[in-house]
Amino acid sequence: AWCAAQIVSLDREANIARLSAARIACGRLSDLDDLLSHPQNRLITVETAAGPVDMLAPGSMVRGAEPEYGKVPAKDEGGAAVRATYGRAAR
Repeated sequence: AWCAAQIVSLDREANIARLSAARIACGRLSDLDDLLSHPQNRLITVETAAGPVDMLAPGSMVRGAEPEYGKVPAKDEGGAAVRATYGRAAR
């Protein structure tokens, strides 16, 4: 209970500093703001039925290659073909 009270009384960076000074292994738990502000993030624009949307690009890339991203399929777009291929009758 004492440890929990100490931890919640400080922000993340202060806790990390104290734990590091005491040579206690610790790490950061990222939140959404950390993800969005990460310096290696790239945004891509993809087409959807509602119009273009900017979204985070996949994390890995092949050096010198810029992949092409297709559009987001509309609801049930290609569904009949998928059901035919995998044996489900059309609804």
